[in-house]
Amino acid sequence: MAILRTITIAVTSSDVVTKDVSFAGYEGEHLATDLAITVPASWDTYTAYVSWRASDGWLDESPAYLIANPASLHFHYQLPQAAMKKGPLYITITARKTIDVDNTFTAHTANLTLNVSASVNADPTYATDFLNAIQDHEERLNTLEGGTATANGITSAGVIEDNHITRGDGGTRGIQSSTAVITDVGDMFVDGYMTADNLYTYGTVYAEGDITSGTDITAVGKVEGATGHFGGATHYSEFEADGTYRAVGDATVWDDFVVKLGNLKAPASDPPSTAAYKGSELYSFSKTATNILYFEAQIPHSYKEGSNLEFHIHVAYPTNGAGNSRWTFTYSWANRNEAFPAQTSVSVTLPAPAILDKHVLHEIVASIDGAGKTISSELLCSISRIGGDGADTYDSAIHAISGDFHFEKDTIGSRTQTTK
Repeated sequence: MAILRTITIAVTSSDVVTKDVSFAGYEGEHLATDLAITVPASWDTYTAYVSWRASDGWLDESPAYLIANPASLHFHYQLPQAAMKKGPLYITITARKTIDVDNTFTAHTANLTLNVSASVNADPTYATDFLNAIQDHEERLNTLEGGTATANGITSAGVIEDNHITRGDGGTRGIQSSTAVITDVGDMFVDGYMTADNLYTYGTVYAEGDITSGTDITAVGKVEGATGHFGGATHYSEFEADGTYRAVGDATVWDDFVVKLGNLKAPASDPPSTAAYKGSELYSFSKTATNILYFEAQIPHSYKEGSNLEFHIHVAYPTNGAGNSRWTFTYSWANRNEAFPAQTSVSVTLPAPAILDKHVLHEIVASIDGAGKTISSELLCSISRIGGDGADTYDSAIHAISGDFHFEKDTIGSRTQTTK
């Protein structure tokens, strides 16, 4: 048998082992330990015996060794693999002499205790050895995190659930589950916030910050092959598969398309006069007559098709007088390749601000029905002040600056020159 280590043992004349030996090897080792034993001169001519008891009980006494060389007084004994049981290993060395056939006596005795340590390489034979190995592993686990097997170590409270990502805890629970889940098809979500639905169809989170969802959401911040929503379920901004932006619900915005009334051509009959005003020249609607302007307006390509319009006028009051003015607005609205319907007429009474030169925006029509209307449709319109009406009590001309239609827009423009 090959020798793993040699332990030198010296026995003094007082039969006491003087060398402190506390380590004999590891449990289950397949190599023997050699005991190099030296005894005093008083043992000369005696026969030496070595016996030992492992942690599982005494084993057979070894063969005798004759000490026949007083000059050296030493011999070797090999502890076999069978002695490598975890725990104390008791060694007894005796010097015996036989007087006759019936009489053998022991003249000298030396005792020592060696220690067999547990080893992860142990190859236990008996059930008790297996239990000892389990106990040893528990002791090793006790040192994890500087705690014990039930505090700051690995505990039964640490539940590992199917598909869940576990996490460490420096408190009383070493391993815990979490709400992070990876499904069997590779989708990852946490409390429902990062699900396949939220990433839009089979969303998967990959390393290095890439987020993919089939061909829908890919790396480097791109959104490809699908419609990307930003917002809620009803009100949101959307980038469609071809990259077109569209606003839905409350995400739409409002804008003006403006009619500069001062640039319009007045009719031959009942035209408003012109008046120099603040470095410009504006049409001035009379208090005593009906003055009228005609104009046309085309619906912009950013218009949300089918939505309603509002019409306003911007005016300036050249005096600080009080009173009301009476106005009439007419319009006829038609899509391309459709007939213009009969005109719609709306009359309103507007209060003067009683402040000199005040600029006022007046609402003429709060809602012009846009059902079925499209981009590039046209409005044929007129605006007039009914100055001779009994309800018109503001005793001065009113200067017209511009008219404008407020409209709702859901895109930046149209996809083609004639269609959304």
